Amino acid sequence: MEQFQKKIAYRRPGAISTRAGRQRGLGAPGVGVPPAGAGGGAPAWPGGTGVGAPRAAGAGAAARGRGWRRAGGRWGRGRVGPRVAARGRLVGARGAGAAGARLTASWGGRWSGRLGARRRVGGGRTRTGAGQTAISSNDPNTKPNNCHFASILPCLPCLLLLTPHFSKIPSARAPESRGGGGFAEQMHRAIRAAAAAAGRALSSATASPSPPHGPRAPGWAATRWLCSGREALSYDVVIVGAGPAGLAAAIRLKQLCRAADADLSVCVLEKGSEVGAHVLSGNVFEPRALDELIPKWRQEDAPIRVPVSSDKFWLLTKNRAWTLPSPFDNKGNYVISLSQLVRWMATKAEELGVEVYPGFAASEILYDENQIVTGVATNDVGIAKDGTKRETFQPGVELRGRITLLAEGCRGSLSEKIIRNHKLRERGQGQHQTYALGIKEIWEIEEGKHEPGSVIHTVGWPLDKKTYGGSFLYHLDDRQLAIGLVVALNYRNPFLSPYDEFQKFKQHPAVRKLLEGGTAIQYGARTLNEGGFQSIPYPVFPGGAIIGCSAGFLNVPKIKGTHTAMKSGMLAAEATFKALIEGSSMELYWENLKKSWIWEELHKARNYRPAFEYGFIPGMGLSALERYIFKGKTPYTLKHGKPDHEATDAANMHAPIQYPKPDGQITFDVPTSLYRSNTNHEHDQPPHLRLRDPTLPEKVNLPVYAGPESRYCPARVYEYVSDEKGDPKLHINAQNCLHCKACDIKDPKQNIEWTVPEGGGGPGYTVM
Repeated sequence: MEQFQKKIAYRRPGAISTRAGRQRGLGAPGVGVPPAGAGGGAPAWPGGTGVGAPRAAGAGAAARGRGWRRAGGRWGRGRVGPRVAARGRLVGARGAGAAGARLTASWGGRWSGRLGARRRVGGGRTRTGAGQTAISSNDPNTKPNNCHFASILPCLPCLLLLTPHFSKIPSARAPESRGGGGFAEQMHRAIRAAAAAAGRALSSATASPSPPHGPRAPGWAATRWLCSGREALSYDVVIVGAGPAGLAAAIRLKQLCRAADADLSVCVLEKGSEVGAHVLSGNVFEPRALDELIPKWRQEDAPIRVPVSSDKFWLLTKNRAWTLPSPFDNKGNYVISLSQLVRWMATKAEELGVEVYPGFAASEILYDENQIVTGVATNDVGIAKDGTKRETFQPGVELRGRITLLAEGCRGSLSEKIIRNHKLRERGQGQHQTYALGIKEIWEIEEGKHEPGSVIHTVGWPLDKKTYGGSFLYHLDDRQLAIGLVVALNYRNPFLSPYDEFQKFKQHPAVRKLLEGGTAIQYGARTLNEGGFQSIPYPVFPGGAIIGCSAGFLNVPKIKGTHTAMKSGMLAAEATFKALIEGSSMELYWENLKKSWIWEELHKARNYRPAFEYGFIPGMGLSALERYIFKGKTPYTLKHGKPDHEATDAANMHAPIQYPKPDGQITFDVPTSLYRSNTNHEHDQPPHLRLRDPTLPEKVNLPVYAGPESRYCPARVYEYVSDEKGDPKLHINAQNCLHCKACDIKDPKQNIEWTVPEGGGGPGYTVM
């Protein structure tokens, strides 16, 4: 629980990089941006790293902006400075009461952030007094509240004694960027706030809270208690995943609460080290759902600044680019970074009172005695590779929710278990999901070549005629260019390497001339759903629902899924609100989904993707008929072919593919690209990539399929090396993992199981 408490003290996912740093998507060191209406906060400690600061893979935790986690043990016990740095977050960003309580929590080693005065940044309401939180001690013989505050009080004199010394500490930032007052002055203010908050909390400590396991009226704040040896927190709604669907659901819930003068406690868990760190998309953004969610977003400094200015569609051969009529209607859409958008959405959610916890990976579904989902649990941290507990071990935390919404994104590990266990695919549209792997880079190109808002999609080369896929080039602002290749994972040739196909694509004459003289600044990869309408599962399960790309609402011919993901989250939020306030059923989510524009849109687009099962030329022809003649109203529905893992042919049916060596200027090797992804994991932890049968790679994958895992993975996690006898043996470099989920999908025998690593591990995207 301690690791969760200390993370709570400094969660500030909304700290978006400064405008000066947006050119590369990198914030100035130590700079955090509080939400609108927030109180002035203490600056970061010298050496603190702001959101989006440059981080090098393998360069150590400090280079990743997480040095505070390593000082004096995993969470920096006994050291004030690194914890205050807290990756550039402002300690006082939520007002004096919360700032003081959280500061006290970090030094006192206890969580008091939800006690005392709690100011809601966006709501202008302050709630004080007893009955807000139930705190239990680890010692069953002590009273719940008094023991908690007794542990805090001894810390206060120490803080006050330290106060004069803060004036001697140099600031990490220029005076104009501190946000009000000198560094020592703000530290004094924060410490005084700590004493005041603890005093207010102590004054209400004798009240008797409601029992955590009993019925709760809506609006009762989060509770904490011991459960099965792990500490537990209780909320009305627990959302797993801080992507567009999860955050849209959280925002919509709080909007409904305000409109009805109700109060539901909502928390969002995110496995990335920051909100947006694991989010990757093209992304030509359709604002339809955002217009419904936050109608005035254009006046609220949303990172949506580049409208589409031109829309082209190319058919590529090896040396030519043929212009075709564009089937995409991108008028009114925007070229954006989705990782930046979700960070902005997180600030909006927090302003409404949502609690967002990045850096915590939900690894387990919790059930009650009736097999109804009651929440999730985070994984234990501090476990060594051999399974023993290191001295930094901390057990996971249970987050209990009356309703649990799963918004993990494509191929979410918990969502897949729920779909499988409850047979939701069969209860929905019935067909299996089909996937693609998207690989993307962000470049900074020469000024004369940059056309903000220019959108280009391509089909054809370098992919063969039996492999579905395409590429894109999107011009953002600040001379940035997003370039990527999407390869359907039902490709047949086991020698095909999506990563090398992407490098090959960049060598096309029409593409290379754009990149020459530029600089690659970020790299990433992620799978996406392509099953569409035919593969939508029944999204409701006992105790919750599946939303966004975890369910699979991507519109394949549009190459867009953010707007549908957000809308699904909003629909689920509306059903959740009625279920908790009015006692209705979550079935309302499914009913409203079928009445929504999501359903209409995906039904019209249902035949595009399966048309390419017949090859590239027939697929293009059928797609043209669908769009220009039948306009999505054909009387038939095509079916998908084999599941992606079954589509792989034996190696003896294909010749090996010889890819050119990277030149280091336009094309790169995998280690160079991984460096730009900022990916990293704790080395001494059990591998999160597990083989169900450890002997299968050498018995089947290598002799039959020529070891395809060494090629379909865009991070070279899997490689065959010789053991002491000279025999090939599969080696898993789990630290390289980009969390793309390709291995979980494409392995021919479904022998690889992707599970969540320790929270905070993985890529660190800032502009993807």
